[in-house]
Amino acid sequence: MSDHRTDGASVAEECEAFLSGRFVEDIVGAADVPPWAWLNALAHGTLADVERLARDEGAACAPWRHVQRRIAIEVLGLARGDAQRLQALQTCLTAVELDVATRPGGATTPAALLGSVLARLEGPAGGCFSL
Repeated sequence: MSDHRTDGASVAEECEAFLSGRFVEDIVGAADVPPWAWLNALAHGTLADVERLARDEGAACAPWRHVQRRIAIEVLGLARGDAQRLQALQTCLTAVELDVATRPGGATTPAALLGSVLARLEGPAGGCFSL
């Protein structure tokens, strides 16, 4: 996860933030937000969280936030407002999140992250979600 916390309570808080999709908000202000973290709210948040990210008008000013917003819009289009469809998409996004976090030289730019997610969602066999 991140290097900015060391005690047990802080690690537990960091885990809670990760599992609830609040990881980026928890570490913004730290020196570097890892690329995979920008998928966290999309992969673990609620439908309302994803809708909020899709409406983020300030995203145009920050490349990582812009990509997060673009992915949120794509996910909402595929989910069609259905929480169960969102959960299926989140399974896919969690796999991308893990892949980006663990693959050396993976998606290290906003464009590369967007490309990785879209390739997984819209892959040649219908992607992760072909309902």
